Amino acid sequence: MTPNEIEAQSFSIIDNEAGPHAFSSDEWQIVRRIIHTSADFDYMKTVRFHPDAISKGVQAIREGKSIITDTTMARSGINALVKLATA
Repeated sequence: MTPNEIEAQSFSIIDNEAGPHAFSSDEWQIVRRIIHTSADFDYMKTVRFHPDAISKGVQAIREGKSIITDTTMARSGINALVKLATA
């Protein structure tokens, strides 16, 4: 399997295991990624979003604001998001 196929299968498993939830589509993309990274479904109970969090985060990326992280995985993911947000 390719890395993209493995990721798609992992997300499918998470979607099936998680079942119904109250997250919006955009919020779920973030929570699902958190679960994928941590293998911890408890995040479904603890993660909360400010109503403007996602739009303000995307705006900050588009404006070239600094993002600080201490992990290579997060940096790689952020780089991919920046490419999508600025395309």
